Amino acid sequence: MSVAAPEHGITIPAGDPQALRAAAGRLSAAATAMDGAAANLGASAEAACGGRRWVGPASVAFRRHVQETREAVRTGSRAFYDAAAALTRLAGELQAAQEEARRAQAAVDAASGVIGSASRDLAALAASAGPDPLARSRLQRTLDDASAELTGAQAAIAQAAERARVAGRAAAAALQAATQAATVPQRPERVGDPAAAAAWWAGLTVVQRAWLLANDPALIGGLAGIPPAERDR
Repeated sequence: MSVAAPEHGITIPAGDPQALRAAAGRLSAAATAMDGAAANLGASAEAACGGRRWVGPASVAFRRHVQETREAVRTGSRAFYDAAAALTRLAGELQAAQEEARRAQAAVDAASGVIGSASRDLAALAASAGPDPLARSRLQRTLDDASAELTGAQAAIAQAAERARVAGRAAAAALQAATQAATVPQRPERVGDPAAAAAWWAGLTVVQRAWLLANDPALIGGLAGIPPAERDR
């Protein structure tokens, strides 16, 4: 994850939590629409079949195809829901990291000022004709406390930034899965090679297979290497 320019050793994670939440909302809306489409597909199929009046092998094959298509759509919607949830989590972690970094910057500014002042006072005290041990002890304690505050602020932002990085990696993986689920698959490179066709088919998602069966059945039907049950639909 990229970061803003550092100040006093503190970096503010870059990014727009609100934009991430908006993107999550769009993904969630798309997933809801896909679920609705799957439900409508089932109702339309039942209407087309006339309830239970259409029987026989063709009816069985049709219902099976509709069910598999509905499941494929639902698989895609789940991937979109997962991506939306991951983006929402990333937005929260990113916002928390940014807020922690700003608090850390303020703490570092304050601690740096105290450390500078205490260091100068200690130097002046050491150079004086009669150093005061009690004054020196107080200054040293002030210096130690400010140094501890500085270290704590740096550790806090490091932890928050790491949480944001972890959430970012999870969001990237979820988005990749959603993109793959929604991507129209490429055709196999070697159409006449059954082993290559089988490997290509095995590498497709359920959604991609359903798309091909619905939109390019001639391709699937003519590819040796794909399971006969899929080719004969």
